[in-house]
Amino acid sequence: MKKLALSFALLLVSSAHASVVLETGTVSMSHKTEAKFEINRKNDTAWVVLQQTVRKHGGRGDVRDIVYEEKANVEGLSFDAATNTVVLVKDGALLECATVELRGISIFRYNKITPTGCKLVTKRVPRANSRFTNTQVHLITE
Repeated sequence: MKKLALSFALLLVSSAHASVVLETGTVSMSHKTEAKFEINRKNDTAWVVLQQTVRKHGGRGDVRDIVYEEKANVEGLSFDAATNTVVLVKDGALLECATVELRGISIFRYNKITPTGCKLVTKRVPRANSRFTNTQVHLITE
């Protein structure tokens, strides 16, 4: 009985930190979904991107992956250039969600974003009165 009560309490606590950041229709035949943070250094902005990958089989054994992206702005999410982190202001507190490291040389420079204090979780949920599903991205703070 104690384990059941503890499990229920943990479920309530974890769901209190989860929020739906993005909900969009699931691309049919998608075999891979991934959510990630992206930034703009010039504007000190950050957002969440959902990528859904569809594998297309062509003639003569040709296989290609087509990626569909959906962007979502999250209230309170920004890029802090001083600390090179993605931060979230939630309930007056400043939470670090990811670290950003500039890698590469010359024209091949890119931002390597590593999640630290926040998780992006994708879920497929059934649409009401339909056989199709939606994909949700939840931002979970630890």
